[in-house]
Amino acid sequence: MNLVLDITPLQDPDTGIAIYTGSLQRELMKQLSSEELSFLYFGRKFESSGTEEEFSKKRIPFPAYPFYRYWSFFNKPELDCFTVNRQIYHNTNFFVPPSQKIKTIVTIHDIAFIHYPETSSKRISRIYSNYRKIWNRASIIITPSVSTKNDLIELMPESESRIFVVNYGLDSFYRIIDRKSARQFIKEKWNIEKPFLLHVGKIEPRKDHKTLFKAFEVISEKHDLLLICVGGIGWKSKEILDYLEKSKERSRIMLLNVVNKEDLLNLYNSSEMLVFPSIYEGFGLPVIESMSCGCPVITCNNSSLREAGGNGALYFQTGKHEELAECINELLTSKEKKDLLVKNGIEWVRKFNWEKAAKEHIGIYRSLE
Repeated sequence: MNLVLDITPLQDPDTGIAIYTGSLQRELMKQLSSEELSFLYFGRKFESSGTEEEFSKKRIPFPAYPFYRYWSFFNKPELDCFTVNRQIYHNTNFFVPPSQKIKTIVTIHDIAFIHYPETSSKRISRIYSNYRKIWNRASIIITPSVSTKNDLIELMPESESRIFVVNYGLDSFYRIIDRKSARQFIKEKWNIEKPFLLHVGKIEPRKDHKTLFKAFEVISEKHDLLLICVGGIGWKSKEILDYLEKSKERSRIMLLNVVNKEDLLNLYNSSEMLVFPSIYEGFGLPVIESMSCGCPVITCNNSSLREAGGNGALYFQTGKHEELAECINELLTSKEKKDLLVKNGIEWVRKFNWEKAAKEHIGIYRSLE
């Protein structure tokens, strides 16, 4: 096998796609030799997440975006011009360049920009306006969930035989630690002493913060809590932020920018629960990260979230803030229910690991030899 992995997403390390790309890269380096594996990326130089000195790494010194825009409509220049003597190319971030001899694999994480275009950026919409042509270039499509696979089959029935599901793995860094120590960490770093609900995800329409804020306004009438939202500001966030500023509970809602893994580990271990009301997800990494830390999860009954959450989460109907508030109240008042979710969640997430995911990827790569 002669594989080149496109690691361009690692330039923006705080995204879910970067977590996937970096985790896959690290595991592939453990399981493949430098003769079998190399890397390619577009744009600015950056420090990769892996120690890949022995592996070849080629930089195309131009941003990916103009190439993607051009490649969306034209079949030139071919990928073969940039990476020679390679049999297989894997793009981990939705896009498939044209190629002549190189077999191409693409990971399509979700199709939110098609199902919910109002939640996506214009940049993404412009690139993927010709999505059928782009994705039909691929020899194989990988998705992180059956839900995303089914969405793709509905859009492109002719692609069914080329689509393979490989679940995301779980970073073993996320684990149960001493809760008292975690609470002390949170107090010293952010001066947070009250019990709090946690949300992880950028402020943008798809994460449905307005439903979260409305539910928090309801639950705050019964419980003295904070709401901590981690992830920074994303696109189309003005309406959400305007609502937040007018909320009667604004003083009890705290926005944290992107945090590091240690911060997130301590937040998961300190929180009363993770509340994840997303409208649509290709998988939902915060769900399994939270469970692995013994933090119960409330999320929506949509898209892939039941695949991620299994029997370790409590589900509510998308957009129904009253129902969400009832779920939060149930976990705050029923230790039995909360303990059961924690127990189920810890068991459930054992099925997700990056070593297994990488082995499944390698099996797919070898099928193209």
